[in-house]
Amino acid sequence: MAVVKEEFLYRSSVGDCDIHAISWKPKKGTPRGVLQIIHGMAEYVDRYDSMARYFAEKGYAVYGNDHIGHGKSVNRKYPLGYFGENNENGATFVKDARLLTEIAKKENPEIPFILFGHSMGSFLARVYLSEYGDDLDAAIICGTGDKPSGLKIALKIADRKAKRRPAKDGALLNKLAFSSYNKKTKGYTDFDWLSTDEEVVRQYIKDPLCGFCFSNQGFRDLLTLNRHMVSDDVLVATPKSLPILFVAGTKDPVGNYGKGVKKTARLYKHADCNVKVKLYKGDRHEIHNEKNRKEVYKDLFKFMVETTEKGNKKK
Repeated sequence: MAVVKEEFLYRSSVGDCDIHAISWKPKKGTPRGVLQIIHGMAEYVDRYDSMARYFAEKGYAVYGNDHIGHGKSVNRKYPLGYFGENNENGATFVKDARLLTEIAKKENPEIPFILFGHSMGSFLARVYLSEYGDDLDAAIICGTGDKPSGLKIALKIADRKAKRRPAKDGALLNKLAFSSYNKKTKGYTDFDWLSTDEEVVRQYIKDPLCGFCFSNQGFRDLLTLNRHMVSDDVLVATPKSLPILFVAGTKDPVGNYGKGVKKTARLYKHADCNVKVKLYKGDRHEIHNEKNRKEVYKDLFKFMVETTEKGNKKK
């Protein structure tokens, strides 16, 4: 099926920055559903082109935006890694994702709507579910994790540095956050933990819009998000009947090699949420960019159809 890819802009919730977004749609016919992508830290939504095209070819309209301070959602006030002063708990990211949801729903009324969030995007998706989950038909939480160890200490450091020099790159915080990610990965670069596909890692390293350092304020935003996503407020407010699929690789350090993903899923189950877990043996962080990515796409497609399409929903 032919796919139509379009780039567009909309105004961020902060009011003084344009958000860059992309849609991938089947060229003909009414879409069977909408899939909205929330991308991860220090990357951008066009890196999901392969996955987006797969689902558009299956009949879904796919939407995604670059977070403010990421990709093409930048200006002089919001360079790469800086997201303003009002992004505690990822609030600006979530609000901007919600604005895109409203655009996608207006263009595609009364069809199933699925949210996909990866890595930091999975943290944001978990918050999104607690605020807007009633407007969704299913959610996929990819490459997520539990509350990181040493969070209180890291937040104290981030608070101090953000007050003094908020827009300065947070080199120390970056080292604290990611220095251990390659410990169990035999490779030659700082980013081998992303994927077993060496070409994916090479392209990531070459890309000036990937792997940049968050500002001191940006790291504070991320750490408050890490704290908020595991709060009772988020868990309790997540719709109980919403089908949620947790997916990750068993070699993903963000999810503590599967243990953190299972722990997070248990928290949701204890909150009476409708949760399933799928782990991919040997895969690293970006399962949608792994060598077995087509297997991952097929599994996600199956989940989407079974949980959202009439006649396939499990009672």
